[in-house]
Amino acid sequence: MRVRTAVAISAAIATAAAMLSACSAGDPSSDSDQIVVWGTWDMEDDASGMAEGAAALQGMIDSFESETGTSVVYESVPFDQLFQKVSLAVQSGGDIPDVVETASQEVFSRPDVFMDITSLLADAPFQSQVGESEKTTCVHDGVRRCVAVNIGSTAWFYSPSLLGDVAWPQTDEEWLTAGAELKAKGLYIASFYAGRDAAGVEQTWAPAIISAGGEIFDANGKPAWANDATVDVVTWMRELLARGYVPETNFTGDFAAGEQPFIDGDAVGLRGGSWSAQFVPPLAEGLPTGDAVVGAAPSIDGGPGYVTLYGQGWAVPEGAANPEDAAAFLAHLMTPSNQATWATAAYRIPTNAEAFADPGFAEVFASNQAFYTAIQNLTDDYGLVLPTSPCYTEALTRLGETLQTLMLDSNADAMDALLAAQNEVAGSCG
Repeated sequence: MRVRTAVAISAAIATAAAMLSACSAGDPSSDSDQIVVWGTWDMEDDASGMAEGAAALQGMIDSFESETGTSVVYESVPFDQLFQKVSLAVQSGGDIPDVVETASQEVFSRPDVFMDITSLLADAPFQSQVGESEKTTCVHDGVRRCVAVNIGSTAWFYSPSLLGDVAWPQTDEEWLTAGAELKAKGLYIASFYAGRDAAGVEQTWAPAIISAGGEIFDANGKPAWANDATVDVVTWMRELLARGYVPETNFTGDFAAGEQPFIDGDAVGLRGGSWSAQFVPPLAEGLPTGDAVVGAAPSIDGGPGYVTLYGQGWAVPEGAANPEDAAAFLAHLMTPSNQATWATAAYRIPTNAEAFADPGFAEVFASNQAFYTAIQNLTDDYGLVLPTSPCYTEALTRLGETLQTLMLDSNADAMDALLAAQNEVAGSCG
């Protein structure tokens, strides 16, 4: 996803507008003047870290309605309920939205839920403007099931002033060495979220397990985490916790609890995401000035230090009443100016290369170039898209529960617990 020379943005937008107008005509027998959109952004929110992103989305909805004459009925759904809600709607034949926001990892795990939109978007201008990261998250074996409006990844941040003369660790052994030196100064080496749900596995555990040479799912999407690499990661994490190098709330708290030690200055590092500056003041204030920087992800057993790659995906569910206008809305989100607007609001990297020339994003990029360049390099070189599975969310949740139990009970046999959880989920994963 390297930045390339931009072509005329105005021409791209004009072409996109023409395509949108053509798509919006739709089938006269269908309700082609309205689409229903489900997303995680609360349009009534004017205070939280997601407020700017919500405002940006509302602006894109307004411009879509103005350009196409198609109205948008938007419903906000909590992020941890959205995937289940749309899956149940499709399975039951209930009220199915035309467009839904979804994590890119989930789209190909459930092809029965999300429509193949390859042909609907075949002629959209963004197809020639996006890079490999977008296609990696939303196109598998030539089939497109989503669009990635922007790319984000997990990231390890740290404060150079707190780190002092200790080098930011890059390997599991270096983490233990640096942890001891920082503990002597009354500091944790890092805080992070590794709780008992799918997100904790996606963002913290899975990159480490795969770095160590293990896997979460096999080639058929069956759970396969009961392996020596996972045991090695559990052993390493247990040692960090037992020695007091990381806080226990990393494993028992929520996302906010994982951020708080870094916010308070008690932890040198933070495993957040490219989006974390929305929520963590020391990052918003420190990244532009160099008081906070992006560091390497931990290498386990000599493997690469992976970060989890996310495409902020939007898809069309199976059974949608108006897929043509839904596809037009997706194309609208993918224009250079819209991507630039959203990336600026949400600390994300546009997937449309021409967005980098948009004046709004170009100014933000220039003022915080070290951050954006570091995230680009991470996603290009160490971005990890987790394998798909028909029981993706259920399996990762069960694994997260098991890993938390192992962290809180140091006497529990790791392989036995991992194998029991794996066998439990495998029986219903098909």
